[in-house]
Amino acid sequence: MEGDILKGMTKNLQSMVYTTASKLFWYGEHFSSLMQQVLPQDIISDLEIMDPDKLAAAVREFLLHNNVKEGEITVILSTEVTFEKEFIDDNALKDGLALFLEQVPFEKVAHRVYYVNKKIKAVAVNKEYCMALRRILIEARC
Repeated sequence: MEGDILKGMTKNLQSMVYTTASKLFWYGEHFSSLMQQVLPQDIISDLEIMDPDKLAAAVREFLLHNNVKEGEITVILSTEVTFEKEFIDDNALKDGLALFLEQVPFEKVAHRVYYVNKKIKAVAVNKEYCMALRRILIEARC
């Protein structure tokens, strides 16, 4: 199912990576099919990066092994690595957003607020995880 979702979203992208709690799913013009990279617990555990150097090495090795050239990679975070809360209106958002963000179990939290179909949804994620993955992909020249 995840592969079908990704195929429909990649018309103009060179590559994309879909992150779950313990895996990276790679798809794009460099891959003949959806590729899965399992991340052991000594690299990622409880949505925290345990060893940034090992994560960087694993991603670089995967990209090298699969002959991924320099290009744009879009990162999509699964609901396994995000925290979400819906708010009924802007007043509820104003009153509840700070409390919601305090409850997200990371020192540094990145968040976005989305207005979709008359609903308001706040989505939060481990900022250090996102920034580390971004840095690794940039350093790997992607």
